[in-house]
This record gives sequence, C-alpha cells and structure tokens, in this order.
Amino acid sequence: FNDSVDKYTTKPVAQAYNKVMPSVLNTGVSNVFSNGSEVTTSVNSVLQGKVKNAGVSVSRLLVNSTLGMGGLFDVASKLGLESSKEDFSQTLGVWGVKKGSYIVLPLMGSTTTRGLLGKGPDYMTSPSRLIDPTSVRDKASVLGAVNSRAGLLEAEKMVIGERYDFIRDIYMNQVDVNTHGKALETDDDDF
Repeated sequence: FNDSVDKYTTKPVAQAYNKVMPSVLNTGVSNVFSNGSEVTTSVNSVLQGKVKNAGVSVSRLLVNSTLGMGGLFDVASKLGLESSKEDFSQTLGVWGVKKGSYIVLPLMGSTTTRGLLGKGPDYMTSPSRLIDPTSVRDKASVLGAVNSRAGLLEAEKMVIGERYDFIRDIYMNQVDVNTHGKALETDDDDF
C-alpha cells in the first residue's frame, strides 16, 4: 500500500517540490521543522538523564528561534551547538524497553512496537500541535511530510536487493544507533 501511494503520489510530489523549491528555501523549511523538534529533544534528554544534551537543545531552540529568524537559519550549529535528536522511543529504550517488532504503518511508514508507543508523548511535546487554526496546522504537516520525502530522494538510490528487507534492516540498525550509540548484534524483536 505505502509503495503504491509513494510511487503514484508522494514521490512525484516530492520530485516536483525539489524542482520548484530553491535549495536555500528548502534548507530553511527543513531547519524550521528541525528547530521545532528541539522541544521534544529537550524533554527526552532530561528523561534519559542527558542534562548537558537538554541544555544544548534548549540553547539551540532559543538561538535559532531568535537569531535564526524562527528557525529558518541554523545559527546554533555555527556557534558549535550541535543537534542531537532524542524522542520518547529512545527514552523507553534507555529505560530498558526493547524495541520490539518492525512495523510498517499505512501512510506513516516504518516504526517499531516501542516507536509506536512513543508517538503519543512525542506529539504532546511537539510545538506544531499548538498551531492554530487547524487548517494552517494541517498545511504545515503536509509541507513537513513533503519536505521529509524530498530529503529521501537521493538516499533511496542506495537501496540494494529486496526493498522491504533493506529498509527494515537499515531502520532497525538506526533505531539501535539512536538508542544505544551503536548497532546491536542481537535480535531483540520480543517485547
């Protein structure tokens, strides 16, 4: 289902987006969404006991929201404040919850059992949920989704062999790296 939607809708829209969107503006849109995610990173860093990372994330949010004109420009990185994304799935992993099974959700894509549990708390810490009116929030969500898909156009050229297996393996390894700082050799699919 997702491959069909992507082939006939999402991918062509992302390709058109990349063609008409000047690269500097494309980067700015990515920066705005990344800047908003610093709230989630800050909260989850505290929950994981990463106090220094929480401070860096709050600093990034403040610097990029002010000097970076609402997040359009990533001034914080130029000041040495490097981004480190954290989410509630990673927090659960730090707390000892296993990642569980690989799941592909219609329209939402890849996740794990633990990742699915983390979506609610991540949504609650997302500043985008506060955008009003709802029609503006919906348009921002669509822009974010198109921008994210456009960012994956080059990466998908690296898919080797069976697409599902390749994406699953890369995704699951990335979950381990994000949670534990390295890919794990054991298979911890059981919750």
